[in-house]
Amino acid sequence: MKKKVVLEPAGKDLKQFQAKYGPVLKQILESPAYQAGTQFLRNRKMERISLLSEAEIEKNGREYLADLRGYLQHEDELLKLPDQTDFTLPFEEPDEYISPEQEAEQEQLRAKFREENRKQRYA
Repeated sequence: MKKKVVLEPAGKDLKQFQAKYGPVLKQILESPAYQAGTQFLRNRKMERISLLSEAEIEKNGREYLADLRGYLQHEDELLKLPDQTDFTLPFEEPDEYISPEQEAEQEQLRAKFREENRKQRYA
């Protein structure tokens, strides 16, 4: 027998969602079953990553890392959802505009510094 799933609208913004589902979602997220299930899935993902061969990592390392990062970010966002007050950027926006010429000059200085640092370290 198939179980029918009925999806309700979640609301158009964070406050609507939290007003309707916040307390219930928080209760679910704090439940031992949810915590165990999350840990189980996290362990399985880490096990898959730990079993990758060097060749697989060399060939697709960026994709594996991006997948893991996305998984962890999603998990983190879900856990924050009941109490999140507003979306904020994880970094501060620069106060001033840097022209492409200035950016290129700064990148050249960084490259020069890295090269000099590498020479000193391995000389």
